[in-house]
Amino acid sequence: MATIKGRLKDWNEEQGIGIITVADSKDDILFELKDFIANHQPHLGEMLICSLRPTLGGRLQAFRVQPTGLVMGDFRFNRLQTLDWLLAGLPFIFSLLAAIFSLIPLLAYLVFSAASMMTIYQDHNKKTGRFSVPDWQLLVAELLCGWPGSLVAQVALNHHCPTREYQLLATPIRYLHMVIWLITITSWVLLTL
Repeated sequence: MATIKGRLKDWNEEQGIGIITVADSKDDILFELKDFIANHQPHLGEMLICSLRPTLGGRLQAFRVQPTGLVMGDFRFNRLQTLDWLLAGLPFIFSLLAAIFSLIPLLAYLVFSAASMMTIYQDHNKKTGRFSVPDWQLLVAELLCGWPGSLVAQVALNHHCPTREYQLLATPIRYLHMVIWLITITSWVLLTL
């Protein structure tokens, strides 16, 4: 029995069947809900580990399927890909570099990221099936340095704000912060030369 690690590609809750995609294999692997070992339903993009067994048709099927990584209630850090961690971590790295001059950027990112994470987590716990926090409230928190926490919480909880207005404004806010940091760091380098 081989053990593999892959991501949940598709999930049909009505049929109780999921599909795991593995990086080094072109074939997807099926599993059934009865073979999922966790106290929650699987979520798309979640990293899973499982054992394999052949079916009568010669294909492989997963069993003893379980999530990997750190799981705290509904919060699953294993959904975060390397790019998500890098994108959310860059402002903190820049803020640590800026701490030589001022602690304000670091404190702002910490406070507003924590506030954004808590807002999304509380909204997720309402289990309403939709995002009920007003777009403007979350966008203001993200503009005020809370976007790294918002990004991490939305990916980890699989809880994305579906409105088009939010989607159109959230990405430019992240780019705006990166541009400001690039200008700031470039200025520091030029001033020290």
